[in-house]
Amino acid sequence: MAEVSVGVLGPMTATVAGRPVTLGGPRQRAVLAVLVAARGSAVSEDRILHEVWGPDAAVSTGTLHAYVSTLRKALERERPAKVLIRARVRRGSGSPRRGRPPRNAGTDSSAPRSTG
Repeated sequence: MAEVSVGVLGPMTATVAGRPVTLGGPRQRAVLAVLVAARGSAVSEDRILHEVWGPDAAVSTGTLHAYVSTLRKALERERPAKVLIRARVRRGSGSPRRGRPPRNAGTDSSAPRSTG
């Protein structure tokens, strides 16, 4: 799997194998931000919906799934469909650590982790 890097200070950016990736609009970037901020922990659909759209928003989980699907296509170009994801996690300038696969199969919490 190609190395994925997500920058969250300043404008949100991402690269896959050193190449810039288009992250989409503000809500899609917000979904990615919630996943990155979780630092490898599972994130429930309810939490993402609350964080991105607010507590009273009438947004379907289908909308959320579409956003996550689009992010996965952008960030995991080489991964075949339905393959379990194992991510490498970097913190600061330290060495990479092995991430663990998501515990919550209902929500794809396996988005890339922050490298900074």
